[in-house]
Amino acid sequence: MPHIPDQRVFITRTFRDYLDDCYSVAAYCYNLKCQHSARLDLEALAARHGLDTVFDYKRLRCTRCGSRTTQIRISFDMDKARVS
Repeated sequence: MPHIPDQRVFITRTFRDYLDDCYSVAAYCYNLKCQHSARLDLEALAARHGLDTVFDYKRLRCTRCGSRTTQIRISFDMDKARVS
């Protein structure tokens, strides 16, 4: 069987980067029986791990089923940008 390269993009941004640049991050479970999604609380994660910690999305685990088969989506948060 031929080797298929990993198509995921590796992101090396810190919690501070996401917060300063007004981004929000949502996580999606790819377990077909679960398909849970949630918006991540970046402020709480930064408080727990430190603002200058690189966000390691590969360590995410679904809070509903426990699966590590997750994906993140990063989007610009217009609400945060208006307040800033």
